[in-house]
Amino acid sequence: MNKQRRFLLSLSTVALLSLAIFSFAHAGNASAKSSADVFAVKFHADWCGSCKAIQPNLDKLAAGASKDPVLFLTLDLTDEKTTQQAAFLASALGIGAVMDKYGPKTGFVLLVDSDNKQVLAKLDKKQDLSTMNKHLRDAVRRAK
Repeated sequence: MNKQRRFLLSLSTVALLSLAIFSFAHAGNASAKSSADVFAVKFHADWCGSCKAIQPNLDKLAAGASKDPVLFLTLDLTDEKTTQQAAFLASALGIGAVMDKYGPKTGFVLLVDSDNKQVLAKLDKKQDLSTMNKHLRDAVRRAK
């Protein structure tokens, strides 16, 4: 087995163990769903100008929503390796179909209901922070 395959295998193993530990820690906890009602999923690539443009507002949005039931995450689609890891993460969160539908493109954030996996809103670089915040608040309200 070459070094790259071992590295990918070890990342997959770490991710599986992390998911198992998370699942075990929340087993039997009826309120586990409420810990994240909404996933804020950034479709990112290092070479994407829109990704760079949206990031400052996204950082402010996340800081302002620190007490809200929102999980901010990034699906990195920069190259084959990161896309494979992003697909694994999306699958583990149950949003693989969302990634399949939107994944070829980058530079935006989808607000996804963590329970039914429906896209509630799309954020992009054209929106100001106030508009993004309004969409996030509405998504959290709708997801409860």
